[in-house]
Order: sequence, then structure tokens, then C-alpha cells
Amino acid sequence: MDDFHLAQINIARLIAPIDDPLIASFVSELDAINALAEASPGFVWRLKSAEGNATDVPYNDDPFVIANMSVWTSVEALKNYTYNSRHLEIFKQRRSWFEKGDKPNYCLWWIPAGHIPPWPKVASAWNTISNTAPPHTLSGSPNSIQRPFSHLLEIAFSRYVFRKTMEAYKCGFSLDAFSYIVKRVAIKSGS
Repeated sequence: MDDFHLAQINIARLIAPIDDPLIASFVSELDAINALAEASPGFVWRLKSAEGNATDVPYNDDPFVIANMSVWTSVEALKNYTYNSRHLEIFKQRRSWFEKGDKPNYCLWWIPAGHIPPWPKVASAWNTISNTAPPHTLSGSPNSIQRPFSHLLEIAFSRYVFRKTMEAYKCGFSLDAFSYIVKRVAIKSGS
């Protein structure tokens, strides 16, 4: 898969405004965790504003919702950063700062190497996908990144959607294909 890199997005809703004391311990870790990601083997790129993080990059109209998006050279690189670094300590504390969601909260997909996913298109596509996913396909399933898997695009929530997305990338389509594919899947599944 040298011709492709792994993109990831995760979305979460804070339990309080970003400047609230309840969120202060999360905010205090951002710079260190972001620097750790950037120094990790296999890191390619991450979404960030002029301030250096993504907490002020809007995802939707809800100011409590924040997003994180990054690109990695491989599944192993992302997995090592996520579960074999200090990031894991912070990740384990997520319930202290974020609501438990009722929709899928992350997505992984292959992109052509050298391509940086355009944030507005990704945010729009992910919003569409996460709002049309059947309940049984929520992230945290047995196919999560923590377990070995043979086809990465199957791990987030909808195997069919990501197979079609991968096909779209191989055929040269852009992320605009996400929205169309999800609408077709919803029609096909009767959602």
C-alpha cells in the first residue's frame, strides 16, 4: 500500500465549553500530545489551526463538538501512536472530558500518498456518513483498530460504505464520492 496513506478522523462532544475548568486537564495535554504525534514514526499530517491544534476548527454548528484528523503512512504507525505511547494515558481519560456518543465517532480510510484530505469536504462527508450509519455499526466494534484485521476499510462501521469508498479512490474519485456512496447505501439498505 505504498501508494496510499491512512487518513483518520475522530469527532467528540465535550461535556463543557473548551475554556471550562472541567476541560482544563484535556486542554493542558494538547500541545504535548500533538507534538508526540508529529514526532511519531509514520506521521504525515494533522488538522490544525494557526494556534496549533484543531479545537478551534469548526466541525458543525455545535461549539461543543471538536474534531481531530490526521494522516499516517500505515495502520501500524497509527496503532503504535494510539496504543503504544503516552497518548493511551490521555485516551483512557476521555470520559472525563467527552460525552459518550450514540453515533460512530471515528473513521479510517486510505487516500493516495501525498494527498491531504480537504477539511470542509471531509467534515461534510463524515457528518453524512455518521448520521446514516445503522446502530449496530458503531465504532468500538470488535473490528476496531486494536485488533488485527485484513481490510482496514472494514473497521470503522460500514463495510459496504468503505469498500465502495476504496473503489472510488482507486478509480480517481475524490472525497465527494463519500456523500453519494452513503446516500446509495442508505437507499439500498432501506434506511
